[in-house]
Amino acid sequence: MVLEALEERIAPTIVVVGSQISWADSNGDGITVEYSGPAGSFVNVLNAAGGDIGLASTGSLSGAEVVLPGDLAGVKAGSVTDSTILAGGDIGAVQANLIYGSHIRAEGMLEKVLIGSAGMMDSNLTGIGGIGTFISRGSVVGSTLSSLDDPNPGVTPLGGGAIGSLRAGELHGVTVEALKGFGSIKVTGAVSDTTFDAWHSDAALGYDVGGDLGSFSTRALVGSSVEVLGNVGAAKIANPGIIGASHINVGGNLAALQVRGGISDASEIHVADSLT
Repeated sequence: MVLEALEERIAPTIVVVGSQISWADSNGDGITVEYSGPAGSFVNVLNAAGGDIGLASTGSLSGAEVVLPGDLAGVKAGSVTDSTILAGGDIGAVQANLIYGSHIRAEGMLEKVLIGSAGMMDSNLTGIGGIGTFISRGSVVGSTLSSLDDPNPGVTPLGGGAIGSLRAGELHGVTVEALKGFGSIKVTGAVSDTTFDAWHSDAALGYDVGGDLGSFSTRALVGSSVEVLGNVGAAKIANPGIIGASHINVGGNLAALQVRGGISDASEIHVADSLT
């Protein structure tokens, strides 16, 4: 079901309660639409320009395919599974208890991702203009979180932005990449078989590009890598430490490093400039 051109001034983020969809328009006036459909059905609301859309579900988005030329104001569902959501502009807030087998991409900013205790598995989240905040109360497994774009390898320079803040319970088999670096990364549990990459070879430019990492902390770094072209503000790794042939490569300064466990199993730390 698609509701089009309701009002020019609509810029909603929708909340679903039963069969009612309610939101406030840009003037603060409440609008409610009644609809019916099977469990798992979804509704998107468009303004007259085809942008500023809120997408919500009665329970879960499953097997959905949404392709929009403009902005997507928000996605809110119990779960997002086996779905594709593509926006030619920004995506506001993505909220779900579980994201599984899905692909979500914004050509602009992916401003906020909030995932509950079920976590994210086998999914790709991309914000070419940057990712503001990513929070997962549960584990993230077999997934990619990216603010990097290489549409014409060796022909045009790499595109992308920064990832501002990443918080997660655990990361296993995950790729986290950004052209312009990371603000802060905090994983309360362990990180395994995971890559954090802010150091990229740009064939079109003929030199490396990347960014900084403000802070990094985790309980353990296992078989994983941290690649940062610029500076790292602080890195804290708790017991059991840096193990399983993990490595940290820093092209600039590493202002502070604290490892409560060991550095073992052929793990390495390389800092081009200075280490405090």
